Amino acid sequence: MSAYRQPADHPKSQSDVTDMAGIRAAAVKFVERFGDNAIDEAGIRATELLQVGDYQGRARWQLIKKEVEQLLYAKDTVAKR
Repeated sequence: MSAYRQPADHPKSQSDVTDMAGIRAAAVKFVERFGDNAIDEAGIRATELLQVGDYQGRARWQLIKKEVEQLLYAKDTVAKR
């Protein structure tokens, strides 16, 4: 049996995938959990969701990944001062 569920078996994301407050909160938690690996981990999650046909979930994780990149860039910029 495959590790991934078929698209028909996967519940679609129900919330607004572009809710920026939620995107930001998820990105902050992801950076806290994964540190500098958060960008790669968010990309992996987006790919996993694409593979199971959850396109809204993928879009959300792509937005989270972009926000993670911004957070880490800001952290890096502050650290260099």
